[in-house]
Amino acid sequence: MVRNPYQPMRIDRQAMRSATLLAELSAEESALMEVEAALVRLQNGTYGFCEETGEPISTTRLKVIPWTRYSRAAAARREQSRRKVT
Repeated sequence: MVRNPYQPMRIDRQAMRSATLLAELSAEESALMEVEAALVRLQNGTYGFCEETGEPISTTRLKVIPWTRYSRAAAARREQSRRKVT
């Protein structure tokens, strides 16, 4: 039996493509969950208010990221504390 020297490269490409597709799917699922959560907040009357501070989220921020749960300042604090952990 003759071995194909290109077979390992082909498998690696397939694995890389599968990993990429899985990451894209995961990101899309996360985005969908955020949109669904925003719709629930809309129904509850809490849409547009920061979950951390309770203060209104700016209209500009809501136009850019309509599903956001945090004001710009609260999101920056959360990101900064996340960076300290990792």
